[in-house]
Amino acid sequence: MEVFRALGRFGALLVGGLGALVAMIIDFAWGATNAALNISGVDTKHYSAGVGFLLALLGLLGAVAAPFSGIVGAVLLAVAGIGLFFIMGWIAIFPAIFLFLGAFLAYIDRAPHPSQTR
Repeated sequence: MEVFRALGRFGALLVGGLGALVAMIIDFAWGATNAALNISGVDTKHYSAGVGFLLALLGLLGAVAAPFSGIVGAVLLAVAGIGLFFIMGWIAIFPAIFLFLGAFLAYIDRAPHPSQTR
């Protein structure tokens, strides 16, 4: 049973880490595109690249925390996935799929409650 729990948490690490990497790539591309459009004189919506990068780092931290604490990893991955929608808009669906899947894997492989171990 412990082997499957470790595999699930390792899966959360891989999938959540991939989601964080995709979020960083999209955040960089989105920010570079907005900067280039602003330089050329096109008015774009306000974009906060620093917050998007910090949310991607939060997702990476959640992926790294998942093998050690499933609940903490799941919460951090879910918060990063939800927060990216507020920063990036609907393009955040690509990293959010991986982040939410990693959060789900980390949550279902959490340690059982002490009263359930009898």
